[in-house]
Amino acid sequence: MGGLKKIKMPRKIPFIGHLWLFLDNKTFSRMDEIAEKYDSLYQLVFPTTQFYVVYSNELTADVCDTKKFSKVVDSGLDEIRALSGDGLFTARNDEKNWSLANQILKPAFSMKLMKNYIPVMDGIAREMNKNISSRAGQAIDVSGLMTAMTMETIGQCGFCEGFDSFEHAGDHPFVKAMIRSLSIAMVKSRLLPFHKKMKLFDNRKFNNDRKYMNQFVDQIIEQRQNTTAEHPDLLDRMLHDTNKDGDKLDHENIRYQLLTFLIAGHETTAGLLGFCLYLLSRNPQVLDKARLEVDEVFDTIGDNPLALGNMSQFKYLSQVLKETQRLYPTAPGFLVASETDQVIGGKYMIPAGQTCYVHLYRLHRDPAVWGNNAEEFIPERFSPENANKIPTSAYRPFGNGKRSCTGQNFAVLESTITLAYILRDYLFKGDPNYRLQIEETMTIKPVNFFLQFENRTRKKLTEVA
Repeated sequence: MGGLKKIKMPRKIPFIGHLWLFLDNKTFSRMDEIAEKYDSLYQLVFPTTQFYVVYSNELTADVCDTKKFSKVVDSGLDEIRALSGDGLFTARNDEKNWSLANQILKPAFSMKLMKNYIPVMDGIAREMNKNISSRAGQAIDVSGLMTAMTMETIGQCGFCEGFDSFEHAGDHPFVKAMIRSLSIAMVKSRLLPFHKKMKLFDNRKFNNDRKYMNQFVDQIIEQRQNTTAEHPDLLDRMLHDTNKDGDKLDHENIRYQLLTFLIAGHETTAGLLGFCLYLLSRNPQVLDKARLEVDEVFDTIGDNPLALGNMSQFKYLSQVLKETQRLYPTAPGFLVASETDQVIGGKYMIPAGQTCYVHLYRLHRDPAVWGNNAEEFIPERFSPENANKIPTSAYRPFGNGKRSCTGQNFAVLESTITLAYILRDYLFKGDPNYRLQIEETMTIKPVNFFLQFENRTRKKLTEVA
């Protein structure tokens, strides 16, 4: 133990610790600013908790060892848990429903079964493009457009009901309630217990929105239970599938799983596509290369819908999305802890029960892995010849181990199809003076980012030749 190093931390203030650094609600960006001052980790102390922020691959490799560390549901997720209960994202490791839901839902998100959702995703992408065409030449809020798309996708794939998102973007009562309650939850996650109780108006709004969201989803479940017709969606699987012991999910947990998909699924994918379009608008050579690949795929199928077999043809598009997730992981970190003392990197002691926050935003820029050009957008990092050289611990956009994102195949397909249709049908440009602004809620996404879309007349490559 004599060779262990002391873990550094920013300056603390008595009684409140490092809370003073985060009063502006810029949690992730503030963490990143602090990370620039320290090599690979530091400690943060708050009145009710403390944790270590880890972001070098050397240390993350140890922290991602699932035999030593496991996921933690912290105070921030506890506020979201008030909405999604013991759904997959906010369930604790020892809760029965986490294991049960994982056994039932993991097969539902296998790539084999994803083919059932591709026609729905294809139809929604086309519907989105009609909306874009109706606003050609106008400045369109990209995050708003992508949120409308992801909400519609989750609704139709999850329980065969849409939100009329492209006609009334953001106006559906459920969407408004969800966005409002998430905003309140994230603010409360940064407050002291007595301060939370003082937020009487916010607490009342939150409880009213939570009640409405529960009723909305419960009604969908009850309507489905009263029909014998089969539906090719996630709700049918949750109602009828069992684990190996014949156990099924109960009504309450099905409600929480649907709310989990709606809450967690819409923000992460919408943010990914928003950042991706931002990066493509600033990197014309990458955009041209991606569009060429898209044209090659659509040359073979014409105006027929995309199918599962086409997904493997989007090789460069896949690299573009992966590189976007590297630079801007929309779920920018996760928490783990160990039941026993652990030494990470051979030099830092993490006491038993203490939490480590894996700061993906900085990990994905570790120059020891990504080089001195780690800040640059280079999709070729994920080409077949380069991807195999990336340590698994250095790139974790979907989390880690058995608690990694169950819906990652769903998100990848949704993003690929959406992006392919946009590149096929439109040219786009943004304000050259725009400087990327990031909004922080449960996830990160670009804000005040607008693009102008121009309808594109695509010629077949054989015609061009």
